[in-house]
Amino acid sequence: MIPSGRIWVRNIIDQYYEAVASPEHYRQTGENEALYMMSHLCQWGESRCCAHLYYNASRAAEDFDELNKGLVQCKMELETEDQRRANRNSSSASL
Repeated sequence: MIPSGRIWVRNIIDQYYEAVASPEHYRQTGENEALYMMSHLCQWGESRCCAHLYYNASRAAEDFDELNKGLVQCKMELETEDQRRANRNSSSASL
């Protein structure tokens, strides 16, 4: 999450979001590790700065899997609760 005061950072990320994960930007960082890396030269007032962007595809996949696991767990809990309510309603109606 990027702090709201860093809109310029979000704009740079949005600008390069689709381009960063390409073979041109792939760098091996360890025996079994790799990152996609890019740099962007930008104006910062009267000065220039270089924003470095890093994308870890392995971590992104792990994070996506964790998100999906959580969503499936929530769905199962909601369905279980719905089933409990339905069972209570049917047993109340039969009394």
